[in-house]
Amino acid sequence: MYLGVRTFLSAPPDNPGTAWEGTLLQDYGTTVILTLTNPMTIISFAGVFAALGIGAVSGGDYSAVLMVLGVITGSLAWWVLLVGGTSVLGSRCNRRVLGLVNRIAGILIFLFGIALFAAIFL
Repeated sequence: MYLGVRTFLSAPPDNPGTAWEGTLLQDYGTTVILTLTNPMTIISFAGVFAALGIGAVSGGDYSAVLMVLGVITGSLAWWVLLVGGTSVLGSRCNRRVLGLVNRIAGILIFLFGIALFAAIFL
């Protein structure tokens, strides 16, 4: 709930700077390494493989490779859409629009905090 209030009250920066000046290949490589070393990614893959019984399926290694390729293809498509959409919308955002986004995000985060608090303590 605190994060929601802070987000709601924060003002967007006057000059948003660039965080990284690398090439697209460096950006891609960094993202792949970060994703693969994320423990939640590893646990998610293990859970999906176990739930689908990939090790027990008659296809064996072939079905596991197909599953991994499907996940990689889906992830790549998601990131291309996300980055492309952000690129298009980012050039149209001004300080007023970013302030509105902060207000909406702050309210949503605050409401999720209330829901979590209610789920735990009530």
